[in-house]
Order: sequence, then structure tokens, then C-alpha cells
Amino acid sequence: MEKAYLELGGAGQVFPTSNNPTMMRNVIPWLKTFIDSDTRYTQFLCPLSNSIGIRAYQSTCPLVPSPVPTTPPTTSPPP
Repeated sequence: MEKAYLELGGAGQVFPTSNNPTMMRNVIPWLKTFIDSDTRYTQFLCPLSNSIGIRAYQSTCPLVPSPVPTTPPTTSPPP
């Protein structure tokens, strides 16, 4: 299972709702990788491409998303 730990330096408890470029620089590649399965963004996370503002970072590199299903699940008709 892929995982990562990111600790921002100097961030308060409400940092997700603040204008924090350090967080966005790391959250956007994570979302693109694991929500969109866009592997072009893993280069920013493994290894971490910019550690300015980061207190600690650990990950299970390489970060490889699960493949996106290309066919919808089959459903059986109601009885």
C-alpha cells in the first residue's frame, strides 16, 4: 500500500483552509497521482522535489497508483 507522511514547518491547525503554497505544492501532485492516476506527478513526490517549508517527509517510493477501471462494473437486473 502506498503511503506518505508530510509535516509542514510553521503551520497551524487550520493550515488546510489557509493560503499555504507549501501544502498545495505537495497535495496537488498527490491528488493528481492517486485520484486521476496521472503518474506524471510522482516525480514531485518521490523523491520530494522541493523541501522548503517541510519539517519531515517519508514515503513508500516509488508511489504507483492503482489502475483506473476502464469498464463499469456489471450489474444484474432486478428480480
